[in-house]
Amino acid sequence: MITKPDLHEDWNQLVGAVKGRYAQITNSDLASLKGDVQQLSKLIQRKTGQARHEVDAFLRSMSESANNTYDRFVDAAGDLNERAAESARDGYDYVRSTSRKGMETANDAVQTHPTQSLLIALGVGVATGLFLGISYLGGRR
Repeated sequence: MITKPDLHEDWNQLVGAVKGRYAQITNSDLASLKGDVQQLSKLIQRKTGQARHEVDAFLRSMSESANNTYDRFVDAAGDLNERAAESARDGYDYVRSTSRKGMETANDAVQTHPTQSLLIALGVGVATGLFLGISYLGGRR
């Protein structure tokens, strides 16, 4: 026998399947049940004359179908989560590797040409200062 906890989560899907299969069942019939699967089984038997074991088998198959759909959804979400985590790790590894190479290149350049590196840094600093100063003065007008 099907119990209320077996189908409680799938009630809306179950109601849609019942309405699709048994035209004799109305929305008002279903509204009075308030999620009680045993009462649903009795209602279908009363309205259709179908045997209890047939009704219960139908309701059980609808529950299994809903659970299979839910399981597939959970599996797909897990797969997406794993792929997103792997992609994030790959991105992190790429950024770390590229940053490390950039730092090594900069270190090599400074060690190989210290005077030129100092002059370049000084020039960039002066240019940045001039740009910011002009931007600040231009914005005050």
